[in-house]
Amino acid sequence: MPKRVFVRFDSDKDKLLKGFLIRKAANADSPFEGDDCSIKEASPAWKIRAHARTRAGDTVIVLCGEYMDQAVDVASELAIAQQEAADCLLLNGYHERTGKKLTIAKSADKVYEQTWRNLKSLIGGGG
Repeated sequence: MPKRVFVRFDSDKDKLLKGFLIRKAANADSPFEGDDCSIKEASPAWKIRAHARTRAGDTVIVLCGEYMDQAVDVASELAIAQQEAADCLLLNGYHERTGKKLTIAKSADKVYEQTWRNLKSLIGGGG
């Protein structure tokens, strides 16, 4: 059974990254099914929704783009994932550029290359 992943990304700068990842979930041998979980509209209840969405998934994927270290909204969502003790995976979004890690990420959190092999191994446990 594929794991349910929720994808956090900088919606102002990295929409393409999210699309690439979600399309990979459609592969027949995909170990995950994806959903764009970032909450785009500010509302009084956004934290409640972010907690609920985080708890509903198996893994939180943060797509690290060139300006991720400046993405305050994603940092807030990662803080919620950390509070929920969610399994978090940081992926470098662009092969030709270095994705930046959020400053709120733990020092031990590694940013992995977004390759099909890594996705299958890190999310699916093998492959």
